[in-house]
Amino acid sequence: MSDLVWVLDGDKGPSFGSSGVSGSYILPKNEVDLEPKSLAGRRLWVLLRGQEDRLLLLVKIKKVERIIEGYYSGDYWISPDMMGSLKLASEYVGAARYATMYTRSSKLGVSELSQESSDALVLLVKGSVQTKLLPPDRRSLSKIDFELMPSNGRRLAQSALRAVVSQLTLEQVWANGTGDRLGAFSNFACALLTEKMGAKPSPSVVNDLKYFDPVSVMFSEGKPTAVHEKPSPNYNAPSVDTEFSEIEPGKIYAREFVSVDSMPRNLEAALNKTEHAEKIHQAMLKDISEFLIANGIKPYESNSIDLLYRSREKMNVFEIKSSNSENILSQASKGAFQLACYLNELEKDYDDLNAKLVLHVTESAELQNYAVEALLRLGIKVLIYDPSKPWPSRVPGMLL
Repeated sequence: MSDLVWVLDGDKGPSFGSSGVSGSYILPKNEVDLEPKSLAGRRLWVLLRGQEDRLLLLVKIKKVERIIEGYYSGDYWISPDMMGSLKLASEYVGAARYATMYTRSSKLGVSELSQESSDALVLLVKGSVQTKLLPPDRRSLSKIDFELMPSNGRRLAQSALRAVVSQLTLEQVWANGTGDRLGAFSNFACALLTEKMGAKPSPSVVNDLKYFDPVSVMFSEGKPTAVHEKPSPNYNAPSVDTEFSEIEPGKIYAREFVSVDSMPRNLEAALNKTEHAEKIHQAMLKDISEFLIANGIKPYESNSIDLLYRSREKMNVFEIKSSNSENILSQASKGAFQLACYLNELEKDYDDLNAKLVLHVTESAELQNYAVEALLRLGIKVLIYDPSKPWPSRVPGMLL
């Protein structure tokens, strides 16, 4: 599948933020003529055009959704695969070393790249990586949020790399010229782990850091999967995305599913909600997230899990369901099974998991109580969201 390039005016750089790769990007519908379902799984080079073309960002597209409300209605919501994405610089001036002539024929907006141009861009990035004998900058490391640390070695390495990639640009990191000869992002991820754990990671984690460094991933596109990668199961079981990003309430929009890279079809179908239910769900998520942030708590999400936060050494996991008197029993049962799937996956990496289901209040108190009592038989606690009440009574028990 060919790479894509998104060409923008040079002054658009600040709209992509000043730090690393974001957990999502909005792609205006008038910027792309391609079929949106064809975007997932492809690499998107973001390029700023001034007196010369300069690369700003590389995004491996994991998931595509369409925004269905507000100012951005109709535009596409792009979720990146952080292991295959990297920010090169923060704006046009700082991207001088990423100037290229291979994209001058590309028009403004999104278009496909030739294989020759893609290969040239990859080599440009590889050749720009700095190598130093100095240890990673502690001031840069202090900016990196790394609250969620899996216990599994491979996932620990990936989580550390995601944390670095989401905060720092390629301009701000460098490869290690001695010792383990770590790549630029893996060098900083290793230093981050050392700082958080009080000791250098094990040799196997260091090897995983090398293997999953985004620059290394760029050169492994299309190559056979390494033997230490876990093979995909041959059954159509739901997959749980444990790649978490911090929730920003101002960026919560109701969206409809368009396409996703490498996900079982049965889960694709489950992602499709009615427009009304999606709007209620996102309004609940935004409201709850704002409440948590106001109380000094960082909320996280993934493409599978609605809400997660760490508190008192516990990992608190929430599935949020819009509900009414007609569908509360089906929503409760669906939410309970989803929570079970999440816990089944998360327990591989985290201890002291605490899962709860959040249901929207309904007009039928009897059915609502029935659902709550039935789920308690299964050990699942239910919280009721009632927007007519003030916080913290709006969702009693949200702060754990």
